[in-house]
Amino acid sequence: ARYCTRPIPCKIGIMRNLILTKLFVLAAFSVHGVEMSDDESYLARLGSKSPYIPPRNGTLPSVPGCEPIFVTGVARHGSRNPGKSDIKKFAKLQRFFSDPATNLSAEFEWLRSWVTVYDVHTTHHLVHAGLKEHFGIGQRLRDKLPHLFKEYSFRRHRFQSSHYERAARSASSFAHGLFHGTGPESIPGGFCAVHVETPPRGSRDVLLRFMDECPKYEELLEGEGGVLRGVKRFRSGPEVAAAVSRVRTRLGGAADRLPELGPTEV
Repeated sequence: ARYCTRPIPCKIGIMRNLILTKLFVLAAFSVHGVEMSDDESYLARLGSKSPYIPPRNGTLPSVPGCEPIFVTGVARHGSRNPGKSDIKKFAKLQRFFSDPATNLSAEFEWLRSWVTVYDVHTTHHLVHAGLKEHFGIGQRLRDKLPHLFKEYSFRRHRFQSSHYERAARSASSFAHGLFHGTGPESIPGGFCAVHVETPPRGSRDVLLRFMDECPKYEELLEGEGGVLRGVKRFRSGPEVAAAVSRVRTRLGGAADRLPELGPTEV
């Protein structure tokens, strides 16, 4: 997040632009989630789809004699369901474990009654944890900068998201957390309706979905020598191979009949 400040005596117009996208988090405020101890904090940074972990004692930068006048943020959507290919793998695993021909040790006999919670019709959809995450971001942001978010103004507060369900609902949850309880007294709970700009499906979105319009971005990310080369080396390295081996040993004979059991699954 970026903060602009002005000397307190000044009177300057305010424009706040809070944008929710499918980008990684750039905002200074983490979201509501499960707190981890210091020796476990690294776990929050081990995956591209990790939940947001709230910081301990987070503070804002400050300049003597100045106060923030607006904030601009870019954030990734909240926790979501897996993609279609992963959901199909879960379904395949369910069939495998429920098959009487599958040889399971007593330790893993409970897997025969395991049922996947995912459905291909909810691919990439935002989950309740994701709603709670962004609602928490909004609440903490208002706690840090209460003078900027006393009440919602269509003219002064602008929210944008891509057309994807997970992004649009994240933006809505964030906005509701930011202005929770500030709506008209005639509405139970002080609910505040907030406008979120969302482009039509299929339209070009060079701001929030720039990766769809920029082949160079994909090349720099996924291509040979791209920024993910370290991730690829790690996944094919001895540490991951050892982890896969330990899982196969633990599963015993069942591991030989698993549909897939590699670094991605482990």
